[in-house]
Amino acid sequence: MTKLFTMKSLAFAGTAAFALALAGAPQAQAEQVGGEVKYDTQTLEITNTNGTVTESDGELLQLDDGVLVYYAYGKDAEKAKKYSPIVAEADDGNKAVYDISKLFGKEGYIKVAADPLGQQIITEGKLEAAPSLKIKNSKGQLTYSNGSENIDLDTQVLKAEGSTYKLKYKIGAYGEWKESGSKSEDELSDYEKDLEKGKVLGTTVYVRIAKLTEGEQSSPWSKEAKLKIAAKAKAPKISVKTVNITKAFEWKMGEKVEYKITATVNGSSKETAWTPGAKEGKSLDDIISAAVAATQNVEAIEQKLGEEKIVQDSALASPIDVQVRTKADDSKGKPASNIAILSLVPSKESPLNSVIPVSVVEGKKGKTASAAAIEPTKEEGYVAQYSTDQKKWKAVGKQVTLQYEKLDSGKVYVRLVSTENEYRLLPSAVTTITIPQDGSANAEAEGKNKITATGFKINDGEWKEQECKDYTGEGAEWSNPS
Repeated sequence: MTKLFTMKSLAFAGTAAFALALAGAPQAQAEQVGGEVKYDTQTLEITNTNGTVTESDGELLQLDDGVLVYYAYGKDAEKAKKYSPIVAEADDGNKAVYDISKLFGKEGYIKVAADPLGQQIITEGKLEAAPSLKIKNSKGQLTYSNGSENIDLDTQVLKAEGSTYKLKYKIGAYGEWKESGSKSEDELSDYEKDLEKGKVLGTTVYVRIAKLTEGEQSSPWSKEAKLKIAAKAKAPKISVKTVNITKAFEWKMGEKVEYKITATVNGSSKETAWTPGAKEGKSLDDIISAAVAATQNVEAIEQKLGEEKIVQDSALASPIDVQVRTKADDSKGKPASNIAILSLVPSKESPLNSVIPVSVVEGKKGKTASAAAIEPTKEEGYVAQYSTDQKKWKAVGKQVTLQYEKLDSGKVYVRLVSTENEYRLLPSAVTTITIPQDGSANAEAEGKNKITATGFKINDGEWKEQECKDYTGEGAEWSNPS
């Protein structure tokens, strides 16, 4: 809303204010009659501050002393000379609203008088022309202009304060007109958000702009400018094998895509920056580390994701979403594709926290041999696997006996792998079991361990000269002889 004229000071200097000419108007009227042109609603408001404005004779507008109100419009002041009575809606008080939308568009001049000949001018002034909006889409980059003036969307339209233009838009021919909203450092404007949504399937956006002066609309809305938005390319097809895999988990995304990681940390959703995919396969730890390193605010992201230990010993400890899209091609004006999302749930607890029976193999004549016997796990939906090099893994379908001589320093590795497709479950962390060369010692485990063993050590524990027992972990003594 812009106040355009009063009866006392109505200088017009390129804004929406009217200049006042009193040309014989009754002084009593001149002291109290004023008005505003509202460019946003395309109306003229007549106000009688000390009296009333009423409707009579077929809704003809009159002041409280019975004087009818007339107006004349022309290209300039000289041509505004043909007067017509104003037919308007009064509010049963001191104000009436007159629709002047038909006068908007080009620059013009309006006069309001208390007689049909214009001898008693109440007020008069210039009407601003509507902006001439053009939008160009150059290789995905949108540019806006008003005639010869280029318009910067961020600084001239979407700023919360100090903008010189306002914008409204609708999505599709039958959409509803909406204000653009403002943009902040943390959030896009409503207009930008809807443009992004429109790129999913492709659409046509209709846009209008109007000038602002000190936060108030000071020109009519422009004509509609059409903006055709091409649909984004389909999301890339992504897949990872998590069921009965027999290798270390690796994901080969390819160089044509980019990805980002979203995780829920302390009840709040956090994400990394978009990160280029790699030609070669990467471990989950490498994938997350690369995304964190690519994020602008590296320190904050590391702190947020690091608190939860997203990856522990190559196993997933917290749920994450991996968003993947085909990269934009600016040289061809192609935007990034739609997004494919891969949701990964935490891995099964490590065998350090599960029961995988491991026992020593007795040699001839009651002597302890340097070998380990691993029994199949009873965990529903999972299979135990073992490996001698952590590259190739084999399922423990039946008891597996491993000789020290066939192992690297007597080490064998055990993990759990999902057998179900319902969730994206990655392999558990790996437990290292070390067999003594002479079979003379028992095992100590690190962490919360319930592996039945004799003559072994688990991970980096110390050898114990004791009989076969269950170890409960975290400094507990051996107990429950078996």
